[in-house]
Amino acid sequence: ARINVSVSASGAADNCRAALRAFKKWWVEKLRVNGVPEPELSVKYIMDHVVTHYPISKTPFKVIANQFLGCRLKRMPVQYIIGEWDFRYTNLKMRPPVLIPRPETEQLVGLVLDHHGNKHYCGGGEDNEREVKFLDVGCGSGAI
Repeated sequence: ARINVSVSASGAADNCRAALRAFKKWWVEKLRVNGVPEPELSVKYIMDHVVTHYPISKTPFKVIANQFLGCRLKRMPVQYIIGEWDFRYTNLKMRPPVLIPRPETEQLVGLVLDHHGNKHYCGGGEDNEREVKFLDVGCGSGAI
């Protein structure tokens, strides 16, 4: 006897979503059990990256995601795993030994820009404006 197995498009999508949820839950728990900081965020950022950067790939999603999440399990920073990180309105390419911009630095830049009215100029000079210049001193990404 032949069994007719058919899944509607919405049923297939539901199955896919359920499989992704299970995959995510498994990795979050694996990272948590192994003491990896921020397991939920790590899995979210990595899975989002794989979905957006490898939508049509010869390598299946799970293979790529498992490889990336395996690196996270070894404590590699997410920014190095996915090779990029957003800083304000700029997407920075990340790889060792470039220092990863900290969220506090991003907040500090925002506070300084807010203080100066988000302009490249502030009060002073003959027309009451002078250029504001900032110097980023260090060996980081140069994001500031």
